[in-house]
Amino acid sequence: ERERNRKREEERERGGKKGGAVEKSLTMPAGSLPIYCNEETMGLPSKIVTNIKSSHYFRSLFKFKVYHEVLGEIKREVKHLEPSDMNLLVSTAFCLLYKLFTLRLTEKQMKRMLDCDDNVYVRGIGFLYLRLTTEPEDLWYWFEHYLEDDEMIQYQRTGGPVPLGVFVSQLLQDHKYCGIFFKQLPVKLRKEISDELEEHYGSLKFPDKFQSYVGKGKSVRDSGRGALGSPPPKRRRTDSFSGGASRED
Repeated sequence: ERERNRKREEERERGGKKGGAVEKSLTMPAGSLPIYCNEETMGLPSKIVTNIKSSHYFRSLFKFKVYHEVLGEIKREVKHLEPSDMNLLVSTAFCLLYKLFTLRLTEKQMKRMLDCDDNVYVRGIGFLYLRLTTEPEDLWYWFEHYLEDDEMIQYQRTGGPVPLGVFVSQLLQDHKYCGIFFKQLPVKLRKEISDELEEHYGSLKFPDKFQSYVGKGKSVRDSGRGALGSPPPKRRRTDSFSGGASRED
């Protein structure tokens, strides 16, 4: 594990791996999360990015210059997290996701998104941002703490909401998302995650409390704390489990 972390730091200093990572721009905010995806497409299919950039709604977002303004728009406008809307080529959610990508979020901003206590779509878009842009070996660090989160999210246009933990687990386990494809995790890493989940929950690989939300024939897995990576940042945890108040600003 130490050797893997050392090599990862060396790759970041050199600008990342060939064909995957993108060297941090001098214009990026201090403390920005490293970007391990195509700097233009965010790892999204090129057709989706073209539709985003050509949409009237995305162009209307140019007036938003800072992170907090975009979060306010998410809270007002987002009702699901599919890539497209009923009568539009691209959804409000994915326009706002890409807008955040142009701002290059910092680690502190991302933590605030994942722990947002007044809008689950802010949280969901945060996880999409990480799934698309983060080095695969770092995903467990970010996702593990939320795999049993039972706040409900309507991420698809049709059907009922599911616990956020199921949504997060699907992002971690599957590379197909609502009809489009994300980057696949390396085979070795997928095996490590699968083994860790099985150690916690047995062959079902998800908590009993989420069983009714798992579609037939789907591989949906959820986990508690495990051995992969460092412990994720602690939440000031007055969330859906304890039903209360503010988190760190």
